[in-house]
Amino acid sequence: MFPAEVQDLPYAGWSDCFLRGAGEKPLWKGMIGNRARQQVRFTFTDGHLRYVRVIDFIELADGTGRIERKTILPAGDRTYKVEKKRARTVSLADVRRLNDLAATSDVWKFETGTWDGEEIFLHCQTLDMERTEPAGYRFSSVSISCNRPRKLEPLIEFVTSLAGLKPDRAGY
Repeated sequence: MFPAEVQDLPYAGWSDCFLRGAGEKPLWKGMIGNRARQQVRFTFTDGHLRYVRVIDFIELADGTGRIERKTILPAGDRTYKVEKKRARTVSLADVRRLNDLAATSDVWKFETGTWDGEEIFLHCQTLDMERTEPAGYRFSSVSISCNRPRKLEPLIEFVTSLAGLKPDRAGY
């Protein structure tokens, strides 16, 4: 699901088996579909690997978008089930807002990197953020329930609200 340089990061890619088990495609291999300007995936992985929540966003050629949220749960014997699937159209104004917040937050400043630096966090919910567009693939990760970079928060709050995902004490 992720290139080798992502797998080498301390907290990145923990969702690999969940994503593959739910039929997700690797974004680093290029855009999925030819009508998109960009594809973005935010993957929230529970610190105890009890679930993974995925927000898939596609910006279409006309500037509108499509956002889908799902929760992936282990079903036993290395199988996974998808629960609570939700999809909706995203308006041109909301796509512009999302792109503005992404630019302001510098979320795509890393080709491959982490917001956590050298810090070690245990049992924290992680967030893998991927983007693919014609110019290439970008990835960054953060221990979102323990390290909440102030600069990143407005983007995360906006994306999760678009997807209808509300935070709780443990994360998202």
